[in-house]
Amino acid sequence: MATQDNDIVDAWRTLVAKSGAAPPRLGLRAKAIYKSWCPDSTHDVVHLEEGRPVLKKILKQSLAGELRRDGYPGKIVNTDEFSALWELVHGEFDPVAEEDLKKFARHRLNGVRKDMWQKVDESTMSRLVTSYMKFHGVEVFVDQYKRKWNDWIEEQKNTIDQMEEFAKQNPSNAPKDHSVWNEIKEGRATLTKARKEKASMPKFVAEAKRHLSQDIFEALRGKPKISETPSWATRLDGEFIEKSQAVYELILSSDIDDPDRVAQMAISDFSEAEKNQKIWADKMMESYDRLAKARNFS
Repeated sequence: MATQDNDIVDAWRTLVAKSGAAPPRLGLRAKAIYKSWCPDSTHDVVHLEEGRPVLKKILKQSLAGELRRDGYPGKIVNTDEFSALWELVHGEFDPVAEEDLKKFARHRLNGVRKDMWQKVDESTMSRLVTSYMKFHGVEVFVDQYKRKWNDWIEEQKNTIDQMEEFAKQNPSNAPKDHSVWNEIKEGRATLTKARKEKASMPKFVAEAKRHLSQDIFEALRGKPKISETPSWATRLDGEFIEKSQAVYELILSSDIDDPDRVAQMAISDFSEAEKNQKIWADKMMESYDRLAKARNFS
């Protein structure tokens, strides 16, 4: 069993103990846990009293990268142990509910009926919820990024406006051939380019919406494609990093702001973006591998 899977099983065992059930013995692989600790269709009184079928389902979802909160008792999902398991499976993405996915579908697709969802198998639904959760994470990140750059643009615009007003009030010290006028002109040109770059950022969210909507459409018509590795997510992350890099290079190439301050902003943003990209790439590849293993176990 891969290290990631071992970590998930260990975290799950801790959750089992927290729930009051007797955890399986150490070193037991997932396939053995499914067969001996809680066999399918078990009628064992102890198994049922301890809630082992529910706990086994949580393990299967976790190893398949499909862990959800929907349908589980609050005494399980509201524990620190469940949160630790969640982070191993999904990273730092905030959990979303099945209803959030369905609400997204109602706004993005026409003619969605409740009975359509009844035909979507549990595995596909879990992967759709997971994909929506990751899409929403990107949506929030881009929105925060836009807000930050909007604040920066307004801040620099005020600085340039004040510089221009000061120069106009002192014409003898700032004649037409003074360098201050060129600095003002270049500063405003930089702000114009920065605004254009900021305005193009929503395309990343729009692209993700398009792909996710397509996945939902295929699932609702009975031809799910969500089991395929969503390479579009990884690609969009890479493009977003390139876009943010272009903005910083634009600013650093001008004298509009203090280079040290801009560099610190860039380091902070790139760290967050790379972390986000790693979660997308690594977690989705890992969940795809775990899904294949889980299918072999069942």
